[in-house]
Amino acid sequence: METDSPLRAALGQALRREWKRMARERFGNRMRTPFIYVSDTPKLGAWKPIEATLEISLPFILENTWGTVVAVLLHEMAHQWVHEVLRVDESAHGPVFQRVC
Repeated sequence: METDSPLRAALGQALRREWKRMARERFGNRMRTPFIYVSDTPKLGAWKPIEATLEISLPFILENTWGTVVAVLLHEMAHQWVHEVLRVDESAHGPVFQRVC
């Protein structure tokens, strides 16, 4: 939706700042910075390994606290860690992912 593009841009920048902070503090800067965007997905968020993108739902962001949004971002970063660093191919919430969380 065109009218909310400045909002999406601002939220995307804030999510990138959070990603960089958590990548440093929790993951030792061992992951590549993905393309992060705010989408209309019905899911809370998603890590898409083929595209190296991480998305967070705009409706979810608007209906929750920033702390909750950051928790979902961290959850998606755990998926990224399993894929990029551990190089494990398992179901989305398999045992390796659960240990990372």
